[in-house]
Amino acid sequence: MGSQKTIGIFATIVAITFFIPWLSIPFGGEISPFKIFSEAAKNPKSMGDAPIGVWLFLASFILAAVVAALAFTKGCGKGLAIIAGLLPLGLIAFSIIRVTNDASRAGLPLPSMNDFGDVVDVLSEVLSFGVYGYVIGAVLLTIGAVSKTPAQADGNA
Repeated sequence: MGSQKTIGIFATIVAITFFIPWLSIPFGGEISPFKIFSEAAKNPKSMGDAPIGVWLFLASFILAAVVAALAFTKGCGKGLAIIAGLLPLGLIAFSIIRVTNDASRAGLPLPSMNDFGDVVDVLSEVLSFGVYGYVIGAVLLTIGAVSKTPAQADGNA
């Protein structure tokens, strides 16, 4: 596993994105997971009816914060760090597959690979730093959790 400091930094990136805007909507302002969950918490009944994916999304930030705290203090286990990195990536993959399937079932046209540049252009207009930090942080956390430091590779650690 990569160094505890590295794991802590990458986990912190994932955790902090909870407060950073994910969407920037014209005339709607910026939206972050913190804003969404803060508004939802005002109506606890709606939170109780939330699907499991919503709870897993919230758990991904909490788990990243726990991994960061452990990594910076007494050390975080490899398995927990891997889960903290893979959970966001799994949620993203699941969301993309689900949206694609729902759009297909509804008969909506799906972009082809020829339209990929157009899709990226449209998404870049509304996606904000939080999404990028979440994805990049999760990828780096996963890589850091499964990789070895040079000292570990030499058998010195």
